[in-house]
Amino acid sequence: MLRRDAGFENMRGDHARPTLEYLERRRGILAAEMQLLDREICLARQHRNARIPFASSLPDEILSTIFELVDENDADQILDYNLHRPSELTLAAVSSHWRGVVIVTSGLWTKINFITIMSRPMEYLDAYFHRSKGRPVSVSLNLVRLQGWDFIKDVLPIVMAHLSRLRSLVITAHSDPLESIYPIFHHLEKKSAPLLEGIHITFTYGTALWPFDTPISCNTLQGGVPRLKSIVLEGISLRSIWPPLAGLTVLYLHGLYLDLRLGFAEFQDLIASLSSLTHLSIHEDPAYEYPPGGNILFPMLRVLRIRRRLTVYAEFPYLWLYMTAPVLESLHVVDCKDRDIVNLAGRLRHDQAFPRVKSLVLDDCNVHFTTFKNVAMAFPAIKHITCIKNTTSLMRALRDDLLWEGLTSVRLWFEDGDNVTVAAMANSRVEKNFAIAALYVPPSFTTSLLSDCESLDVEVMHPPLEWPRWEALHKYVVAPLLPALH
Repeated sequence: MLRRDAGFENMRGDHARPTLEYLERRRGILAAEMQLLDREICLARQHRNARIPFASSLPDEILSTIFELVDENDADQILDYNLHRPSELTLAAVSSHWRGVVIVTSGLWTKINFITIMSRPMEYLDAYFHRSKGRPVSVSLNLVRLQGWDFIKDVLPIVMAHLSRLRSLVITAHSDPLESIYPIFHHLEKKSAPLLEGIHITFTYGTALWPFDTPISCNTLQGGVPRLKSIVLEGISLRSIWPPLAGLTVLYLHGLYLDLRLGFAEFQDLIASLSSLTHLSIHEDPAYEYPPGGNILFPMLRVLRIRRRLTVYAEFPYLWLYMTAPVLESLHVVDCKDRDIVNLAGRLRHDQAFPRVKSLVLDDCNVHFTTFKNVAMAFPAIKHITCIKNTTSLMRALRDDLLWEGLTSVRLWFEDGDNVTVAAMANSRVEKNFAIAALYVPPSFTTSLLSDCESLDVEVMHPPLEWPRWEALHKYVVAPLLPALH
């Protein structure tokens, strides 16, 4: 506590004022006490950290291994720098001992999430590349509030210097002129990336749908990308970054406005070059002007996701009426309506374009229960069906029409009001000897309603809500049904 000396006591009168000497002496006392408090806080933290078993007793090599395991468990998260602090930075803040171990653990610095609004971004990039010590790295460039080429020209040399180490590249640009990110593609034109496995580029439009009279073409990475397996493009044309595609297995084409699409023959040639493609996801038609009788063969396609554009009057993509996929096993349909199913079923009466589909995902589809007969006609061999929202029509069709005799599992995500409908479907199929083996339901489901289903395996689904729906469904629904792909 501060001592009140005699000089202080004598200054209690109404007109008394402290002298300059007194104030300076008092400030010195306070500064000394602050230093003492800082030392005591430091000692208290050291005492607290010494009680943490990892920090006090484990060898640095063991700590390093544990930290890398923590980082691996964090790998499935889609990192937002503003909302999710990287695990390596959190671990480094625990104690000086942990910080020292974290800094020399190169595996913790291989996921570089760069956002232009962070403080000292260039130092951030340099630190990650240096601390990862030559190991393969995943780089995410989130170009929020981009200030044009003047900013990118400072970032590019740093990234390009380590291009041979890139394992994945993610570029996200928000509401900025697309001219600002094209220098990235042009810098990649004649380069090679021997370790690159995935490219993910998202462009979010501002006021204009497309800022150019004609789309820009750029042949990137012509030096070679022998390990490239996955390309995800959102709001940007494939021709804009056209890399070598011979080994590609996963292709997402999302947010393709009319100016970004390929001609039918051009798209047909593209698919013909993708002899290894197993996963395709499209929003909007990737091509235009489908000719009568046209057909595009996908010889190795195993998983297809297809959805309409998020506008009221948008048509469902015509692609599935002009494609043949002889080994397709899983079809994920988003926001389709009765007429879309009827059109497909009409085509499949004369052409077995999808003869091996066994898993069907209906995601937010508005389909009348009578239309499910057309679905069963189009895909008679369904063994696993998933329905997200609007489940009542499907439950009625499975209950009354007993569709798909070989149906094995049903996965559902619905509102509380569908409990009774789902239970009635399961009980009815048991009574009529068309029982399903497994039912996957949301946590709100009341299992006591399944009075006649003693042999039914009921499992509650807990997909992480922070994931985009397609990624969550692929991990929890599609992947388990296709073990050969994983």
